[in-house]
Amino acid sequence: MDVFCRNSMMIEETTFSKVEETRPWSDLPHELLSPIADRLCLIELLCFRGACKDWRTASSTSSARIESSPNHNPWFILYGGEENSQFLFYNPSTAKRHRINFPELEGSTCLASKQGWLLFFCEGSMFFFCPFTRAKIDLPKFPHVELSDHVATLSSPPTSEDCIVCVINRKDIYHMELNVLHRGAETWTTIDHDCPWGSLETVTGAAYFEGIFYFLDAQKKLLTYAINKKKWAKYLILDKEKPSNSGNYLPFTYKVNYFMKADLKNCLALEDDVSVSTCGTTITLADGGEEYDLVIHNERVEASKVPTTRHLKGIWIQPSKLEGKVALITGAASGIGKETAAKFVSHGAKVVIADIHRQLGQDAASQLGPNTAFVPCDVSSESDVSSAVDFAVSNFGQLDIMYSNAGVACHTPPSIVDLDLAAFDRVMAVNVRGMVAGIKHASRVMIPRRTGSIICTASITGIMGGLAQHTYSISKFAVIGIVKSVASELCKHGIRVNCISPFAIPTAFVMEEMTKFFPGVDEQKLINMIHNAGELQGARCEPSDVANAAVYLASEDAKYISGHNLVVDGGFTSRKSLGFAAPD
Repeated sequence: MDVFCRNSMMIEETTFSKVEETRPWSDLPHELLSPIADRLCLIELLCFRGACKDWRTASSTSSARIESSPNHNPWFILYGGEENSQFLFYNPSTAKRHRINFPELEGSTCLASKQGWLLFFCEGSMFFFCPFTRAKIDLPKFPHVELSDHVATLSSPPTSEDCIVCVINRKDIYHMELNVLHRGAETWTTIDHDCPWGSLETVTGAAYFEGIFYFLDAQKKLLTYAINKKKWAKYLILDKEKPSNSGNYLPFTYKVNYFMKADLKNCLALEDDVSVSTCGTTITLADGGEEYDLVIHNERVEASKVPTTRHLKGIWIQPSKLEGKVALITGAASGIGKETAAKFVSHGAKVVIADIHRQLGQDAASQLGPNTAFVPCDVSSESDVSSAVDFAVSNFGQLDIMYSNAGVACHTPPSIVDLDLAAFDRVMAVNVRGMVAGIKHASRVMIPRRTGSIICTASITGIMGGLAQHTYSISKFAVIGIVKSVASELCKHGIRVNCISPFAIPTAFVMEEMTKFFPGVDEQKLINMIHNAGELQGARCEPSDVANAAVYLASEDAKYISGHNLVVDGGFTSRKSLGFAAPD
């Protein structure tokens, strides 16, 4: 058996205190409901929506603030009591508790938790459920009709195109059974592995990192499965510093008794005759400015009083960065826009894809799942942009994020003397006027709510001259100026306005232009030309880099950033060589 070294980073234990029960919202005067709803945190807004059936307007048009500590500590969900559909949400960072009813989950057991999505099992049926949006995604029939010691994990949220579900259990004393489901597959793949009891005992923790599924027991034994190579490996985890001469380094830290060490049984005021089984998760924490992943194991906490009269279930869950948010993205049918839409959805947002390409947009919305909708939109038409904003509000109740990403290029002569002003006007209508229209109409619905994030796609060609032909470059210089001008006004309304200037990325948009500049050149050679033009060695600018920047600017992580141009170029615009010729 190989040796795996555990990350030695220490995790501070959170202390908790009991809180008194609060009075119900039904005691509030009706005229106060809307202003109160706009100030609720996510967990309170969920409860508000569930309890205030007569006040749907107030709850549906409100936006939640993500209630979490700077370290994004996870929440705990308790369920499975006499009222099987009652779920108790508990935030350890604030000690707040709220009960929410989910009748659609009655009789179900949670097997995995990932970025706000939960994987449930009920009588042979497996499905994803997001408690923050009530979105549900059914999966193909699971090979087993009953659970024993099954533990599951996901490679990514179910809204991601590369989502893989793995469910492991001990088949017998000599074998483990792994059931794998790739997104889009109609059946599960069952894989048996020789694994005697002594080499791995009851699996209590599961995680996924960079193509490998990790399955841990409470005795520091580890079984891994490389999904692409279809290769198993066994390890023993050692508690020591990262070895200098070994590549076997665990890419996460973990906690075995997280529930017990947090004293949650006492915090939740559970009686001595209550036992609890918890479902773990993987969360991202920060320490000294550096982020790291923590895998929380499943636990079985026995009752301290015999006999046990009640058995409850629990789930650790970490709200995603954009949980409860609604975003509108123009030009999101492909390329950077589509990648950003996928990132936003994976972080808990509901997304409206607005694009002039109807079929591509509809396909993208279908691929990204139930939290995505499509609306046709030509950003050069102000009425189209206005309608897209209204569509987002009418369908999802609000608009929190406006990402004006749509743009066009124009292959024109390099000299200003030969500039076609008609072509110039067409590019400006989309790249500049379309951006202004997006900001204008997003502001129209954001100003009354005094919150929002507006993002625009600019370019490094709007930072330095000579990187593109004049028409496109001028349009991107204008975008950066628009952002700074508008940010100065909207800051007093609590609205942030920023832009992103990426390096060249070989998307369909860029490749179309490259083929015009270099006709007859092989596509792969053009891609290599783009990548080789970068300055940062060992890395390439990809759509996901821009999407990650957009997630950052849209989230509370950037709550005090406005009027900023976030340059994603690997230092390209920071370097300029004088290129002096060597003296004779």
